[in-house]
Amino acid sequence: MRLVGPRQIRLDLRRTMGKAFQQPAWWVGILASAGALLACTHAVPPSERRPSDNAALEAQARRDLGPDPFRELDAGAAPIAAAAKPNVIEPAPEPDPRAEADAAIQAALHSTDCAAHLATVAANSRASPRALRDGLAAAERCQERARDLRGARRTARKLLLTCGPDGLAGCRARTLALWRRLAARSPKDAALATLAKETASKDSCLNAAEAVARGEKPLDGCLAPAEALYRSEGDALMRARAKLARARHAVRLNDPRAERLLADAADACQEPRCEAVQNQALAAYATWAAAQHRPETVLQLRLRQDALAAQALPPGRRRYARSAQVDAACAALDEAEGSGSCRALERRVTGTWTFHDWSTRDFPGELPKESILRANDDYAPTLQDCFRDQATRLPVPSSVRYHVRWMVTLDGRADQVHIDPPGDDAGPLAGCLRTRFAAWRYPRSHGENQHVEQSFTVTAKAR
Repeated sequence: MRLVGPRQIRLDLRRTMGKAFQQPAWWVGILASAGALLACTHAVPPSERRPSDNAALEAQARRDLGPDPFRELDAGAAPIAAAAKPNVIEPAPEPDPRAEADAAIQAALHSTDCAAHLATVAANSRASPRALRDGLAAAERCQERARDLRGARRTARKLLLTCGPDGLAGCRARTLALWRRLAARSPKDAALATLAKETASKDSCLNAAEAVARGEKPLDGCLAPAEALYRSEGDALMRARAKLARARHAVRLNDPRAERLLADAADACQEPRCEAVQNQALAAYATWAAAQHRPETVLQLRLRQDALAAQALPPGRRRYARSAQVDAACAALDEAEGSGSCRALERRVTGTWTFHDWSTRDFPGELPKESILRANDDYAPTLQDCFRDQATRLPVPSSVRYHVRWMVTLDGRADQVHIDPPGDDAGPLAGCLRTRFAAWRYPRSHGENQHVEQSFTVTAKAR
């Protein structure tokens, strides 16, 4: 530990960050609170002083205090600078097609033009399942008020295909009750009543099969007809539930077809309303893969679960959807295949990385250095491309050591990013780094801003 500048301490903390950077040196600067020198004197009010009084007071002060030890320092001190403006480059807000589609459907909920209402729902198929369900329910009521019972029945059948992921059983029960009510209003058309009865029966069969799947009792023979009905109705969610029941039963019996059935269940439905069922299928597959000692497969499946959960978040929040399950799978893969294997696989499979939003944590005082290092390790891969591109800009052969400095603010952001050599601080490398640091999040704190420094050696690479 050594002092660098007034009241600043740098701790040399070496951390291994995987294959991307071989044992980089992290320097965490912690600003100590500055003390204050207070001098108390019994002074005469300025309005009552005579010039001779002021001279006498100043002479007495010089005799009492002696030479001013700070006079020379103050004379050469630079003026206090204004607070530095943020220099990280915040990306433009990403559009949210789902939110826009939801808003369009919400705006049309009270329309009296049933055809236009249905057209709005059809044109916004990327809306959330709840918005689609609300839109179709409003359209069906509109058609009933207009005495268009045939159109209402068609819309009601579509309504069943919007149930999920939440409240699936209740949604299906209410929709089937709607079918029966509409069928009763048109006695000559009993097909909808018959379909409602058959669908309710097959739903009961599937519920029983899901309970049996966790034991060794054979699955009921009614499951196959249920799957056939769901296929004919285009109900991918219920088909996925049936496939998952079969897969779980196969795992329970150590059936050699277990992996294929698990994979089929995980891919059976990609609709947003299938999120809960697909998540269950991926979790069951990951548990099976862990039992088979296949860490790479486990990580891929856990990453898919995270991606699934991220779909429900605003675009700007999706990069922070990393789960504890992915962390555990990542650690297992790194232990099995070497440090950095996890992040390399994640980039190869998903094209990017996910992180934790550490700013959701709040420390009452100074931010601990352990928390800084944990966040640094989490976000370090984001800088790889910046240095890789810089390697292609350097003349071959050459090697440059860059010192990157940044500040961790009290709200958990990275700011004031600068690099040495100074000539590169306004170049493409610095611009790339400032863009990447905009995504970094540290825990919040109530002490003082923290200063971090790290060195990177970049070797020229031919294009």
